[in-house]
Amino acid sequence: LDIYSTGFLFNVAVALLVNSLAIVIFAKRFQAVLAQLGQSISSLHSFFITNSVQLASYVAPLGTGALISKPLMTYFYSKVPVKKTVLAVFFEQIFTLYWDLFLLLSLLVFGSGAFFEGVQALTVVVWLSILLLFTFSLTQYEKILFFIADNGERYPGIFKKILVKFRLADRKDIESLKLQLSAFLNKRFLLRYSFYIVSIIVLLPLTLYFTSRSCGVEIMYASAFIGYWASMVLGRLSGLPGGIGVRDISMGAFLIYLQVPAPDAAAITVLNRLVVTFQYVVVGAPLLTKAMKDVSVIELIKRYKG
Repeated sequence: LDIYSTGFLFNVAVALLVNSLAIVIFAKRFQAVLAQLGQSISSLHSFFITNSVQLASYVAPLGTGALISKPLMTYFYSKVPVKKTVLAVFFEQIFTLYWDLFLLLSLLVFGSGAFFEGVQALTVVVWLSILLLFTFSLTQYEKILFFIADNGERYPGIFKKILVKFRLADRKDIESLKLQLSAFLNKRFLLRYSFYIVSIIVLLPLTLYFTSRSCGVEIMYASAFIGYWASMVLGRLSGLPGGIGVRDISMGAFLIYLQVPAPDAAAITVLNRLVVTFQYVVVGAPLLTKAMKDVSVIELIKRYKG
């Protein structure tokens, strides 16, 4: 592996460009979500917010990096009310989880001839059941919440406290939530949002494709797609910051399955990790540091500390 060769530098540059384009789409997606809530922010500010938040997500577990930092960064750049941004982030997280489940199930079913050759039918049935249950919860959330609110006295005290904390303890609260979520049920918006999601799904595996080429390993796009998203989804579902360990081991294992020598597989995995985090660190770190020193953000953190 010659890191100074033209082939290496070219393929790494293309992988970085692909990742940057994906970040721009992430930013446009967030901008579209806020627009549905009547909050307008510039494309540049959305780009800054996205880079900062992605970095925070890499160091915080269970997706809490986005939930905590995104409202703060959005307030810092565009003065959008925290409650509005929290609702936007909640929608993004739910939608992302749904696509993660759908992607993993699709890989288990259609990718079984490759990396998932040993997957048993029971595993597919379990994931299909989870996806159907999740779909049912999304479509019937109002009835489910009304049932919980009407029968709250049957549940443990701690469960009641959680409902009160999230303002879902009575029918009035649930009607209010329904009104807020109605902004996201517009068919035109959902199609536009899904287009952003699909674009990202198609685009990001190219980072693995080009980082493999930079190391002198040729793999098909279909293989890059399976390897990238299988490792990414497993990393997300692990709850670990940035899917550290789970994502890297699964990607390396997939490359080895493709008959890539172990040293090359390790090099590709590390290089891919560096490529997808490069912009978050270079662009996001200074922006996040600057925001965390701002007086208005510090006051906001104190106000919402609980």
